[in-house]
Amino acid sequence: MSTRWLEEVRRRHARAEAGGGEERRKRQHAEGKLSVRERIDLLLDEGTCPAIASHDENIIREALRHVREQKLPPDRFEFQMLYGIRRDLQRRLVADGYRLRLYVPYGDAWYPYFMRRLAERPANVVFLVKNLLKS
Repeated sequence: MSTRWLEEVRRRHARAEAGGGEERRKRQHAEGKLSVRERIDLLLDEGTCPAIASHDENIIREALRHVREQKLPPDRFEFQMLYGIRRDLQRRLVADGYRLRLYVPYGDAWYPYFMRRLAERPANVVFLVKNLLKS
């Protein structure tokens, strides 16, 4: 494995951790949009009871960072995840005292819903397979 390759992986990881980097944040702000981190912070600070619906560990980590920094009680928000996806993360959140609502698509329209979600973002197929194997 080359050092250059490893440096590139670290650079990309750092950029992903930073929410796409400073250029992306500036572009979002210019379009009147907030970053994911800013949206999470805003929702949690506004006194609402937001549902943080994500399987993305980085997003969950950011939400938990803000919760710890602001000393927010666990009943001020909940996590939402699809049943069976990232069960390891689901168990960890519950064991740590956080509320978790599991979403189970059912009925006649579950399959079209599922296919529509996969078609919205082809990377979801890879994400689904990877996380089914991880669980």
